[in-house]
Amino acid sequence: MCFLATEDIPETQHLNSAEGTLHFVKKVDHQRYGSDVVKFGLTGIDEEFHYSSKSGALDKVYAALENADKHSVTVLFNPEDPRSAAFDDRVFFTVYALSVNQHSVRSFLDVREAWESDNRLGDWVGSSFIVFGFFLLVGAFFYPLSDLPNNGRR
Repeated sequence: MCFLATEDIPETQHLNSAEGTLHFVKKVDHQRYGSDVVKFGLTGIDEEFHYSSKSGALDKVYAALENADKHSVTVLFNPEDPRSAAFDDRVFFTVYALSVNQHSVRSFLDVREAWESDNRLGDWVGSSFIVFGFFLLVGAFFYPLSDLPNNGRR
């Protein structure tokens, strides 16, 4: 049962890999983008990449990238799905797997499992709001404020 507009992780056949040494890395807190994110770029690659907290193990990913030095970094991303933040023209791509020096930091399966868990939580929260709203509506219908002493005023 899915009441919320949840985003699904793309299938692997839609993903491309990019490999290079780390050009920059920056961890951005939730106050600007709505969720924590690690932004990074690879030398010789035009694209900017974002690893979202929704994908899980954000601190592990940030630490691995900070310590990458001149080791090779490989990412999986969907080239058909460029993103940009609100009021920002810069384009970035969501990372769906990451390895440093040919050692997996977050596999595609790890990220997919984290996204599915996040989406299930969203479904429960959305369902709870709908049920709670229904009970408020029923309560308002059967117990209008005009039936309360002093018309609901103190």
